[in-house]
Amino acid sequence: MVLSLISRMLWECKTKLYWIKNYFQGIKLNYSLEEARKILQEYHPILATSCYIENAIENKGRYNCSVIIPTYNNSCFLKRCIESVLIQKTKYSYQIIIIDDGSTDDTRKILDDFRNIDNVEIIYQSNKGFSGARNAGLNIAEGEYLMFVDSDDRLCQGAIEQLLKKAFEKNADVVAGNYRTISIKGKKIKDYIQFVDEKVNSKNYLSGYSWGKVFNNNLFSNLRFPEGYWYEDSINAQIVWPLAKKIYTISDIVYEYTRNPIGISKTSRGKVKAVDSLYITELLIKDKSFFGLSLDSQALEYFLNMVKLTYKRTSGCNIKVAKSIFVVQCYLIQKFKNTASNNRNNYELELALRNKNYRSYLKMVIKK
Repeated sequence: MVLSLISRMLWECKTKLYWIKNYFQGIKLNYSLEEARKILQEYHPILATSCYIENAIENKGRYNCSVIIPTYNNSCFLKRCIESVLIQKTKYSYQIIIIDDGSTDDTRKILDDFRNIDNVEIIYQSNKGFSGARNAGLNIAEGEYLMFVDSDDRLCQGAIEQLLKKAFEKNADVVAGNYRTISIKGKKIKDYIQFVDEKVNSKNYLSGYSWGKVFNNNLFSNLRFPEGYWYEDSINAQIVWPLAKKIYTISDIVYEYTRNPIGISKTSRGKVKAVDSLYITELLIKDKSFFGLSLDSQALEYFLNMVKLTYKRTSGCNIKVAKSIFVVQCYLIQKFKNTASNNRNNYELELALRNKNYRSYLKMVIKK
């Protein structure tokens, strides 16, 4: 506890020092969009990819649900994860798809114990990243609904039953449940009770995570996770939630999320690939048009929230990169032509971007 507090204090000091350095050095730098993109490309090349696919194969119908579990060098948690799915007591039929994404540990040995179970499909592939593993599962998923489970986490008993009961009862596009955090040893840390049994507006209510939910397979008919990027769950807020018309929550705790000290969310700040936060935001703004989605006020609010989150994720990158990210964001804000933010803090950030005011931008992104 003491070490955690000290670590947090050191990180906050480092963050403040970075902001001061960024403020006084960054305002002296003036880049064109072309110069900014060149700096970012040299720092971390952008990928030419998309979340939209044409002519997707329709497999759904054999099962009520497909549970997709990607795994990479996670053998210490994998068995408990798979078993938490296998022991589900439910009247609904479900398929388990496990994708070994090029693991080099004991993953294959563990998976050998599950090879001959009728409703378990195992895919072995070279490493394609988290998105590539999930997409491999999506390509063979035969369930009317989809569920994503990370291989270091667990399903709570009754999760499939309760989520699918609501999904089929309401013909829902998405159903979300509550979750708890657990330690790496599987001990309960805390219950998070956010949801009750109700129909909700996803645009301002659901988290962006794919876990703890079931999705109607139709939502992914032409949708895949952008491969090669971090922060792949961004497709939910940008694409899935706007597409979903009938979204429900339930009061049950359905998912156990492992607090992993070496997970991406804990270790990505300042890393080169943290720039993916900018890249995936721009990618999904572009891809919205493929799904008939407009850049409306909700999309603008999400973009502005992503601007603040991207700053936090990339804090620690060199000042040239930080300023280049700002320049690209100033370009992206211009795509939102006929709308303005109704949120006071976001409105001030919006003005800073539209006016290319780096000082004001820094003042807004540092606010909690």
